[in-house]
Amino acid sequence: MMPDAGYVAEGDTAGLESILTRVRSLGEDAIAPLGLHLSWLDTNRGLTTLKEQVEAAGVPIAIGPVN
Repeated sequence: MMPDAGYVAEGDTAGLESILTRVRSLGEDAIAPLGLHLSWLDTNRGLTTLKEQVEAAGVPIAIGPVN
């Protein structure tokens, strides 16, 4: 199951945590769809935080393009 999730803006750690927490509460079959600002994938900006949050939540994620 992949629930709806919003866009995670640059530096929006609270938004990221909210999505991951909500998906974790849905059970093992849920996947967190992450529409991320590009900065989250930058090794000098958000990537470390993204990896830490995803690992702590223990849920699979799907990263897709945001228009």
